Amino acid sequence: MGGRVREEVHFAPLWTAVAAVGLERTVLDAVNTINTVATPTSQPVGALTPVLRYYVNVAPEVDLLFRPDDQWQFRARAATGYGTPQANNLFVTPGGVPGNNVQLQTQTNLGFDLGADWNVVDTVSLSVTGFYELFHNEFVTQSPGAGLQNFTFNVPASVHRGVEVGAIWYPSPGWRAALAYLRDDQFYTDYVEQLSTPTRTNSFNRAGNRIPGVEPNNMYFRLSYDQPDGPLAGLGVFAESYWRDSYYIDNANLVRIPGYALVNLNFHYDLAETERPWRNIRLFFEIQNLFGVTYVASANNVSDSINATTGQQNPASVVANAGGSIYAGAPRTFVGGIRIRF
Repeated sequence: MGGRVREEVHFAPLWTAVAAVGLERTVLDAVNTINTVATPTSQPVGALTPVLRYYVNVAPEVDLLFRPDDQWQFRARAATGYGTPQANNLFVTPGGVPGNNVQLQTQTNLGFDLGADWNVVDTVSLSVTGFYELFHNEFVTQSPGAGLQNFTFNVPASVHRGVEVGAIWYPSPGWRAALAYLRDDQFYTDYVEQLSTPTRTNSFNRAGNRIPGVEPNNMYFRLSYDQPDGPLAGLGVFAESYWRDSYYIDNANLVRIPGYALVNLNFHYDLAETERPWRNIRLFFEIQNLFGVTYVASANNVSDSINATTGQQNPASVVANAGGSIYAGAPRTFVGGIRIRF
């Protein structure tokens, strides 16, 4: 159950302020049943793990907007946020086996944004936003090893900071170029990880390490042309490219997943701008991953480990073979079809 209140005030001709607050109460009441059988013909015996957790969260925010003229707009924002665990997060222990994990706390954050939008001319616009977010009890999920389930834990403190840049350019009628870039630097500021074997236990300070599973750089570019008028109005093509940076998948920052760049090509015929009876139809044909790049689409985070004899942290070669899952990206793919709007 939740609610949200928001008020927007134009307190001066060029200034707008927004204040808002959200309140939410979450109840997780669930039971996990593990059935085991002694022999292939015996009746299953169920082991029950009940959980009952209550979470109450409040998230206020304040926004300030300054628009001196039609070309410029400046934005500032301070806001809090929260996240509650999913029910399945409470049923896997840090050992990667079924059990009780109800010690998970609410993830909270305090963030600050500062940005500007600039309409350079009628055909060019730019947008830049910087952000800095302080997280507490952030959720991180990783695999403890082969044959075990992923588990979720709270990191005491971390920081997300970066910048978002966007640009749109209309060089001539029908043409459009769009660019988006994200720098997302996420790292631990307070986290001591304890690693164990049956005979050894050791602790490692992860402060300053990057949070696994986060790509620090992302870029997207699209160049498109759509015939604006005439008998072929709505006929168009665009080429787009995605670039994803390499990223770590373990807390010690020993194992990286390689980055990749993909190019897609799309041809389409949108009849919405015409007066023809079939103007609600759009035809398209697309080639995804045009150059047939082999890449890792995603990967599960993995746990680091220590040597059972020395208690020292194992190298990257051991961590990489601990049993994490890597998901291959799609090869060159051809997609075509018809979209109908009702």
